Amino acid sequence: LHLGGFLLGYFVPRLLGYPEAISRTVSIETGMQNSALGVVLATRNFADPLTALPCAISATCHSVLGSSFAAFWRLGGRKKAAKEPSRG
Repeated sequence: LHLGGFLLGYFVPRLLGYPEAISRTVSIETGMQNSALGVVLATRNFADPLTALPCAISATCHSVLGSSFAAFWRLGGRKKAAKEPSRG
């Protein structure tokens, strides 16, 4: 589910003509939804504490995916900058 959010958050702005930086930002914001809210709602509305477990797992997944995408794009930007000839 989170991977779909990351992918849609990236490709929809690209199809609409937005620049790369904005597409990356939208991707990370879309993919990293607020799972903490789910934990709070689950623990307040259900007696069994295990009802919050899916939300906690989801929070871990989106944190790992979001950090991975950000690191990948940051390293990719450095490689592009190193390949470009210097101006001056």
